[in-house]
Amino acid sequence: MATSLRIVVTGGSGKIGTRLLEVLIARGHQPIGLDRDNPTPPVAPFVQADLRERAMLEPILEQADAICHLGEYPQLQPDMRADQLFAHNVTVGSRVLQTAADLKLKRIVYVSTCQVYGLWGDHYAKINTPPKLPMDETAARRPQDAYALGKVAVEDYACMLAEQNPGLSIAAIRLPWVMDDREVANARAKLPEILQMRDGMNTYLHLDDAAEVLAMAIEGDGKGFKAYHAVADDIISARPTREILKDRFGEEARLPPDFPDFGSPVTTEKARQHFGWTPRFSIHR
Repeated sequence: MATSLRIVVTGGSGKIGTRLLEVLIARGHQPIGLDRDNPTPPVAPFVQADLRERAMLEPILEQADAICHLGEYPQLQPDMRADQLFAHNVTVGSRVLQTAADLKLKRIVYVSTCQVYGLWGDHYAKINTPPKLPMDETAARRPQDAYALGKVAVEDYACMLAEQNPGLSIAAIRLPWVMDDREVANARAKLPEILQMRDGMNTYLHLDDAAEVLAMAIEGDGKGFKAYHAVADDIISARPTREILKDRFGEEARLPPDFPDFGSPVTTEKARQHFGWTPRFSIHR
């Protein structure tokens, strides 16, 4: 068990944030949720705050050892333009990370997305040249919409902060579609019909596995900025991974000969090595 930490979770009223608060409590930590909306009922101490306002952030972060930043819009909101989504998320992300760095928190975890590569999401790129497979965190980022571009911008801001503050530890966790139990049940029921999803990679992660990897990342240490994938070991598809990638990229998409039929084309080896994390959920069993 890691030393008990005082951890702020922004976006603590959301699906992932709520589950993360529960996991952190179970692991012996002292979390506090922070968001623009109050959860009902709260699972941990909670503060309602505008994450764009440093005056609201500072008194809370001054009492913390670490922070996990989830508090950004996950998609366009009603009556919101793409430029407004981008401006909001980048403002919130940079403000939260800068405040945490200035206050010298021990650990910062930023929740990013696999959409930074341009191969996930509704607007994924028609990229003819495949990434190195299985795909690791060194793959080129090619964001295709305002949401993904905002994530790239905040990742880069985090990297700058780490370079400017020797000893600062920042981890960016790139997630695919995170599914709760209801979404998993629906996907399992439809699995025989699922051939190709919109994201082109058919990846996912169960909510419990997402909360666990974030908790383990918060407990981690090290110096500088590092990015990590966190995806399930298998894909949501009735077609083998090799067939999906061949249709997507052509013969150039080559996997090792012994690659599992429904194995994820995205490697999580870095998270396994650094955190000891292994996804436990499989949609195929």
